[in-house]
Amino acid sequence: MAFDDVEAVAQAALNHRLLLNFEGQAEGITTSDIIAHLLEQVKKRA
Repeated sequence: MAFDDVEAVAQAALNHRLLLNFEGQAEGITTSDIIAHLLEQVKKRA
């Protein structure tokens, strides 16, 4: 499976699996922000 395939389904697959704590919610962070950050980090290491 190529990174592009993972990237294509990551938002749909992970968005409902993540829960933000109060601090994250207060800072206005979204689950989409976290997933995007994770994908960027993985892409840098690949």
